[in-house]
Amino acid sequence: EEVVFLLGGVVQIDGFADGTFITIRKSTPVYETVVSADGKVSRTQVDNPLYTVTLTLAATASSNELLGTVAFADRKTNKAKMPLLIRDHFGNSLFYASLAWIEGIPDTTYTTEVSSRDWTFSCIGVTNIIGGNEGTNPVPDFLAALGLEGLSALF
Repeated sequence: EEVVFLLGGVVQIDGFADGTFITIRKSTPVYETVVSADGKVSRTQVDNPLYTVTLTLAATASSNELLGTVAFADRKTNKAKMPLLIRDHFGNSLFYASLAWIEGIPDTTYTTEVSSRDWTFSCIGVTNIIGGNEGTNPVPDFLAALGLEGLSALF
């Protein structure tokens, strides 16, 4: 109940499956690290902005029909890119992508149990704040201690 998934900034997706229902993954590591033969360590920042979000819905959720329609519209027009927001209202985590699109439609299975559908989104223009669920947000004080007070407004 406390996790909100908004597509396009206005449409709330619901019908999450039991268990893990959202996975957010950076497509590549932030840094590539190399150790030379003499033991020196070098790192290079990888400038790949792509994230992947996997949303798992119960097969019975009406949001499947909505997402299927968005995916169909994108295949026909190549214009169904939109913002995506995931917010944990019980804690301080926030994921925002200025542009997201459905990468592909999920496999469809029929079973004697309630199965699930995995929707995969590709996302760019991402702000990903990984927070906790305990009391106050420690990020502004931490940034201030590092001399980065200007970034505190983001949190």
